[in-house]
Amino acid sequence: MRTINITTLSKVETKKNICWDVLVDYTHFLYRHKSSFDYFEVIKDDHDLQIFYYETKLFPWLPISPTKKFISIKEIDHNNYSFKQIYKDLNSKQHAYMSVNMIEKKENQIEITTKYKIEVGGLYYLLRRLAVFFIHLKTKQMWQEDKEMMIERLNSNLENEKICLGPQKKLYNFFKREFDNKIPNDFKNEFFNLYE
Repeated sequence: MRTINITTLSKVETKKNICWDVLVDYTHFLYRHKSSFDYFEVIKDDHDLQIFYYETKLFPWLPISPTKKFISIKEIDHNNYSFKQIYKDLNSKQHAYMSVNMIEKKENQIEITTKYKIEVGGLYYLLRRLAVFFIHLKTKQMWQEDKEMMIERLNSNLENEKICLGPQKKLYNFFKREFDNKIPNDFKNEFFNLYE
């Protein structure tokens, strides 16, 4: 499988805790990145492991855009201000990998290095310069939206806000809470089939 490798360096003037909170927070996706996301659901969140399902527009700046569907797993290293993430495209079955490292160069001067390795098929590989151009447009737009939020939080003295919105429904929590209610030990059959 051929790949496209991309590295970006992003800079922002804000407090380290604010920047990190925004980088690992997902509750802002649907309202801050509403032009990019059609749907977003948390499957599991265990502080240092997050699993998501989401649908994202390929070209959010166009009135009509094809949508990609992904499952994503993010492993977070809070002590070192870094995370790694894998995406599985549910249509093409291809993968993309992302690593993010945040450092504070000096007080309130934050730099984020992001590395992407994206699996691509034949036509996408031949048109990889065009693909990278569109990836750049999309990630730059999302970075600007994140950066605005970081600056808003800094100016509003919201350093200790741990998430941007209230708790979200998580599929795993729903499963643990509801499954035994839906299929209890005394499950009542409406229909029964025998397979031999």
